[in-house]
Amino acid sequence: MNHAAIAARRGALYGERGRSRHRDWDVRRVNRPVALAAGLSGAVVSTGIIVTAGLAEIVAGSIAMGLGGYLAAKSEAEHYASEHAREHREVAEKPEVVALRGLGLSVARSKPP
Repeated sequence: MNHAAIAARRGALYGERGRSRHRDWDVRRVNRPVALAAGLSGAVVSTGIIVTAGLAEIVAGSIAMGLGGYLAAKSEAEHYASEHAREHREVAEKPEVVALRGLGLSVARSKPP
C-alpha cells in the first residue's frame, strides 16, 4: 500500500482529524460494569448481587462524569470572567495599546526606530 492509500483508508476510518467517528461513545462505560460482572460471577453465586454491583458501578460512573463536567464548566466560566475583567482593566488603563491591538499592531511595531 502506498502513502495515499493508507491516508485514504485512515481518513475513511477516522475522519479528517484522525479521530474516531464514534468518539462520543465511551467504551469504558460499558467495559467496567461488564468486567465487574464477569469478575463477580466467578466469586459469587447470587445473580442479584452481581446485578446490583453492576448497577452501582454505572451509577457511580455517571456521578463521577457529571461532577467532572460540572467542574470543567465552572473552571471555564471562572477563566472567562477573569479574562473579561483583565480586558476591561486594560481598556481603562491603556486605551492606546488596546486600540493598536485592535488594528493588528503591537506597541513595539508602532514606535519609530
